[in-house]
Amino acid sequence: MKKLNLRPHHGLCVLLFSEEEHSEPYIAAMNKIITELDENPQTEIVLQPSLDIICGSCRHNLNSWCEKSDEVNISDDKILECCGLEYQTVLPWSEFRQKLIENIISKDLLRNVCAGCMYVDYCEVCQKC
Repeated sequence: MKKLNLRPHHGLCVLLFSEEEHSEPYIAAMNKIITELDENPQTEIVLQPSLDIICGSCRHNLNSWCEKSDEVNISDDKILECCGLEYQTVLPWSEFRQKLIENIISKDLLRNVCAGCMYVDYCEVCQKC
């Protein structure tokens, strides 16, 4: 089975994605990944602390270096802590999705774990839909 490398905060991005303020290449890449995970919820996710498949289309990816790395590293660490996970954990997308919903979204911790993210306001709107 194919494994998908994913930064922990990108799990929330996939769940709560809004096209607002994103570039067309990023929107296309995200929609492709979202569709793939929706159609294949047993896809194995490898939680990693470095650039992943989503980063490739991000405007903050500068020649394989994330200009927001300090901010996203903090978010990734908080998400892992809330979900009781560690980097390099391998689990099905469906299980990671459920952990994000139970441990962050349903506990209204989105703004806490995504503090400083310029997109969090859009995610909160999607969360309420």
